Amino acid sequence: MTALDIQKEIANAVASKTIDAILKDLGDLPFAILVDKSYDISVKEQLAIVLRYIDKHGHVIECFLGITLVSSTTAAELKKTINSVLSKHNLNISRLRGQGYDGVSNMQVISLITMFSSVIDMVEDIIEDGLNSEQKAKTNILIQSLKTLDFAFNLHLMKNVLEITKELSQSLQRKDQDILNAMKLVEISKLCLHAMREDGWNSLFEEVSKFCAENNIDVPNMDELY
Repeated sequence: MTALDIQKEIANAVASKTIDAILKDLGDLPFAILVDKSYDISVKEQLAIVLRYIDKHGHVIECFLGITLVSSTTAAELKKTINSVLSKHNLNISRLRGQGYDGVSNMQVISLITMFSSVIDMVEDIIEDGLNSEQKAKTNILIQSLKTLDFAFNLHLMKNVLEITKELSQSLQRKDQDILNAMKLVEISKLCLHAMREDGWNSLFEEVSKFCAENNIDVPNMDELY
């Protein structure tokens, strides 16, 4: 064994012990994740995942969970990879309260899918732990309402609108904002929203349909007569 191999083993052992200590400190507290895409020396795509939470003393704690290779950067594959990493460390996705993404154009879709799954998981947990049949009936109705085309469509529509107005919203919150720049951002946002209204239907519905397929939500045939 070379000196480099020994160094790697020591580093891995220290990292493993550190993660174990962090997870023990986390306990049943809610957490968030930070995800970024990077490449290794062979230019293979991989995800770097960081765990973030607030401990019992109010301190923000961040822990690097590791880097994992991905076969593709489709929303479904990335969601599967993230879920696998969380499962490896016994982190229940129902405790996931926030997500930050960078480096992948469809990370917003992953955030939607992951949070949607998290909401469904939490509601299903309520069903399992329900104290009476009335509570279980109400949560079953809630799940059925969430797993509909209407809900998925509104979810994606709001995501797209917020993406367009994000820069304007952030700009207007700055104390040193230039009124001329703010007016320009308002005009740009109006143009983008108009373009989405006039020409964005097909791309929006395609995005919604893919989301529904990945979450077992029925999508009616729009060419049929109803």
